Amino acid sequence: MRPIKLTMTGFESYLEKTEIDFDKLGTKGLYLISGDTGSGKTTIFDAITFALYGKPSGTNREAEMLRSDFADTDTPTEVEFTFESRGKQYRIKRNPEYQRKSKRGTGATAEKANAVLKFLTTGDTPVEGTTNVDEKVVEILKLKKDNFCKIAMIAQGAFQEMLTAKTEDKKKLFRELFATEKYKTLTENLKTENSAAERELSEKKKALSNALNELYAFSEENSRIAEMKATGLVRQEDIAALEEYEKKTDDKLKKLDSDFKSISEKIKKNEINLRQAEHKEELKKNLQVTKEEIAKKENSLKLLSEKLKVCEENLSKKTSLSEDATRLKDSLDDYQKINDEEKKLSLLRKEIITLQEEIQNKKRQLEEKQSYLEKNKVLLKELDNAGLNQLELEQECKRLYEITKDANEILKLFDDLSSVEKEYKKLTENLIEKEKDTEEKQNEYNEKRRLYNAEIAGILAESLEEGKPCPVCGSLHHPEKALKSPAAPSKEQLEALEKNVNQLKDKCSSLAKEAGISMERKTSLEEQIRTNASKILSELPEEIHAVSKKLEETISQTSRELESKDAELKEAKIKVQKKNNLEKEIPSLEEAVKTLSEKIQGLEKESIEKESEKKNSENNLSEKKAGLKFEDMQKAASALKELNLKIQKIDADFKQAQEECNNCDKDIHAAKGKAEQITAEINTLPEYDLAKLSEEKNSLKNSQDKILSEKDNLLEARGRNSSAIKSIKEITPLIPVLEKKYEMINSLYQITAGTSNADGKLSLETFVQIKYLDEITRYANARLKVMTDRQYELVRKTEKADNRSQYGLDFNVRDFYTGKERSVQSLSGGEKFQASLSLALGLADEIQNSNGGIKLDTMFIDEGFGTLDQDTLNKCMKSLEELSKDNKQIGIISHVEELKERIPHKILVTKDKFSGKSSLEIVNDL
Repeated sequence: MRPIKLTMTGFESYLEKTEIDFDKLGTKGLYLISGDTGSGKTTIFDAITFALYGKPSGTNREAEMLRSDFADTDTPTEVEFTFESRGKQYRIKRNPEYQRKSKRGTGATAEKANAVLKFLTTGDTPVEGTTNVDEKVVEILKLKKDNFCKIAMIAQGAFQEMLTAKTEDKKKLFRELFATEKYKTLTENLKTENSAAERELSEKKKALSNALNELYAFSEENSRIAEMKATGLVRQEDIAALEEYEKKTDDKLKKLDSDFKSISEKIKKNEINLRQAEHKEELKKNLQVTKEEIAKKENSLKLLSEKLKVCEENLSKKTSLSEDATRLKDSLDDYQKINDEEKKLSLLRKEIITLQEEIQNKKRQLEEKQSYLEKNKVLLKELDNAGLNQLELEQECKRLYEITKDANEILKLFDDLSSVEKEYKKLTENLIEKEKDTEEKQNEYNEKRRLYNAEIAGILAESLEEGKPCPVCGSLHHPEKALKSPAAPSKEQLEALEKNVNQLKDKCSSLAKEAGISMERKTSLEEQIRTNASKILSELPEEIHAVSKKLEETISQTSRELESKDAELKEAKIKVQKKNNLEKEIPSLEEAVKTLSEKIQGLEKESIEKESEKKNSENNLSEKKAGLKFEDMQKAASALKELNLKIQKIDADFKQAQEECNNCDKDIHAAKGKAEQITAEINTLPEYDLAKLSEEKNSLKNSQDKILSEKDNLLEARGRNSSAIKSIKEITPLIPVLEKKYEMINSLYQITAGTSNADGKLSLETFVQIKYLDEITRYANARLKVMTDRQYELVRKTEKADNRSQYGLDFNVRDFYTGKERSVQSLSGGEKFQASLSLALGLADEIQNSNGGIKLDTMFIDEGFGTLDQDTLNKCMKSLEELSKDNKQIGIISHVEELKERIPHKILVTKDKFSGKSSLEIVNDL
């Protein structure tokens, strides 16, 4: 991967749109990213990593924290990154989730996280969506985010991870870098097959054991079966013996079938005789019941005959009742006419009541509206002067509101004044402290300068050599050299002190300048406050903060006055509104009173007419009711219904009595015939001893049940044995085959998993990765020996820590000065940097030369050079320069001043001290 262009907008400290054209830095070689601490250098790496993977380069920040603190809702937060990989160019545009200005209305809404990947070279369809883009980037670069930061973008705090990481962590990294996943997959597949083979063998042994436990054993064979169950072993002679058991069981079953058949014949004959004996007894009981039934029916016939005589006598009364019913039916029309007249009269009475109620209701409404009308006329007269002072109150409220608003605006300036005063105080304190440090360092330098000047002869004498001329007198012999005082500094020490003093003076000058700017802002704010406050306060206090208190008192007093006047204004507005409503309402009320009066007159006239109609209807009804037997039609109809029911009952009773007599006579003749038939059948049947037959039946049944029980037991035993013997014959030859299969797979699995190695756990995948690591170490040591003047080289640890963990990818360092190996943790900070850099460069070499599918065209290194001395720095830079010659681009972040002069291509990052916003420029010193 090689970066081409990066654009950041609203991203961390880069508020405005900021663009980096990496092509201006060249396609290979070194370039430097330089700037003060916190200026935004690492943010460039964050932006590249976020564009590719949706997360910044470090681990202590999330994507939601990347939005610039200075961005408003109109400013987007997004990164656009153009890069090249394997000759193809791509462009990613990505944004985190943030709050933006709503497209509708004035509020804010959430802009969801999104990403778009475009294929600039091939023109393929763009990929959209954070998840889809993340997956595609990993497919293009062959690297996940964590490993990208380890080998391509070495961020702050992650530089030494490869050197000190444990074997398990390096395994995950190498798995992706060198495609060793297939060896891990092979081990996992063998593990699965091993478990399956072990499970299959165990299941077959368990099935054999279950089959042996199912065997039914006769007493003479118990010892053989017990031996098979105990050992789990089945021989061929054992299977032959088991088959012989089955033949014996079949013979016993045939004998039991023969005995069962003989007893069944006897039971059949017994059942025939027993059924005949039981039937004869049942017939005798039925004959007795029939005789009793005949006597009972003859007695019932006597009673029914007497009932029939009474019904015949009632038939003579039927004619008189029918005549009465006919007369009553003819008079029902008169009752119907009276009923219709009563309904009409009832309806008329209800209408009169309704009219009278409506008249009373309308009169009440008329009184209420007349009273309400008079009250409103009086109230309208009282409100004649309403609204005269409304305008004056509105003007006064506006004046008081403006005073309060202006005073609050001035108080906000005091917040700015407080911040400026704190800033000025802090700058002044820092200036005093720095001036004190400068004075101490100046005194130290003066003293050292004095000593240096006093001992200049001794310093010159140190460089004199016998046979070479003295620079002062020209003598070739120096018998008595001047001696230098131990307290005198060297020239380099004196120059370092002078440089330190000058740096402190520059810092004091910078602080003084900042304090002066802060003081000017403070004075300007105080003048602005006094000018604005003089427009509100009649007397202005001399002390600036007393003005704040005076303004707060003014706001409090003005707020109370405004509240009072606002209440008066609301009351005045209510009265004006009420007057307007009354002027509209009174004409409507007067019209309503007139309409009600006319309505009442009409209703009273209609009521008089209805009363006259009611009186006429009552007179007609009295004339029609005279001479009728019943009070109303309902009672007349009820009497007619009662007469008809009496006539119907006489007919029904007579018919029922006739039917009951005939039916009873028929039942008597049928019962006598049945008794004769039963007697004849009893005489045809022989005599049996029922008790003896029943005893014989029970005895035969017990014998039959005993045979069936014995047969069931034998059948169950034969079924169990047959199924068990079949399973034993099928399983027995399979077990040796499965045992051999399991032993072979288990042996392979233990080898690939590293569990069979008595010296430690070394899996097949780790073994392959070790080969890659040995190559990386070889590349790394070629540089590390040069950097350390052949003092150190990295050595892969071959000893194990314990028998429970994997090993083989950890490092020691060999010290050629002592001839011993020791832990990499024992190296100093600068030495660790050299070892880590060598290892990172070795990893890059091996990736380029391996078939892992990863091509590294660029590398980023963030910090680390400040711990190196001059000589070590030169050696590290020389290695990086050699590496970058091979079409590789290496970006370095560093504070080291010498690198600014040594590296011509630079990205200079600055941050505004007051706004906190970052900006950058590309510089090429060629």
